[in-house]
Amino acid sequence: KYDVAISTACSGLDYVVVETTLAAQACVELLRSKNLGIATFMIL
Repeated sequence: KYDVAISTACSGLDYVVVETTLAAQACVELLRSKNLGIATFMIL
């Protein structure tokens, strides 16, 4: 019911949090190889 409002107000909730750049790169490669689309990563 509130998905659009919350997603718009809190766009940071759409990030995938990873510990390292290497982990982010592995995730991107997985997304590419499975043709799953795109994601935004936040590296700690």
